[in-house]
Amino acid sequence: MEWLKNAKERIAEIRKTREEKNEMNSDIYNLRFIVNWEMACLSAFRNSYCNATENTLDDRPSPESGLYRYAEDDNRRRNRNLRDELLRLGYDVTEIEGTTYTENEGTADATEVMETTLVVININDDDDFYANIFRLSELYNQDCFLYKEKNSSRRYIIGTNLAEYPGYGNKVETKWVHENIIKGFRTRLENGCLNSVNRCR
Repeated sequence: MEWLKNAKERIAEIRKTREEKNEMNSDIYNLRFIVNWEMACLSAFRNSYCNATENTLDDRPSPESGLYRYAEDDNRRRNRNLRDELLRLGYDVTEIEGTTYTENEGTADATEVMETTLVVININDDDDFYANIFRLSELYNQDCFLYKEKNSSRRYIIGTNLAEYPGYGNKVETKWVHENIIKGFRTRLENGCLNSVNRCR
């Protein structure tokens, strides 16, 4: 019965190959879908209040040991307010848990921050999309936000506070896309939620 054993092993190999191919095609489809839209990734999470501009929201918590540190509840509240404003502007918003970012990168105060990222798609082709995202990123004291133009796969980090990197108003090309962002898009596509601003918050 050696032939039967070999046949079963071959069938298992074919099934595994098909599953891997389907998963790869799903990721490619998600990436192609993303390319079609103008989009940005940002958050209102912050470890501490610093590097603010004159347009930054001053909602610093009570100082502890002389440092203005945001607690988890503070950051959740800030992110809810940011999300609600993005939805009010008519953008599609996907919340992605568990992304990481280095705050104050390149300095002695560099801190690895775990945050909830808001992936924002300009589904209505709003001409003010970039300006609105810049304004909100600066308002919530973010070092930068991730930006991608419509019909392009090129991505940029845009500086929106006085941190040394990337620097206020500076535009730095990057290849970064967190794997959780791709997973989040796959989930929304499977659930038929993308383009439905109010249904899938």
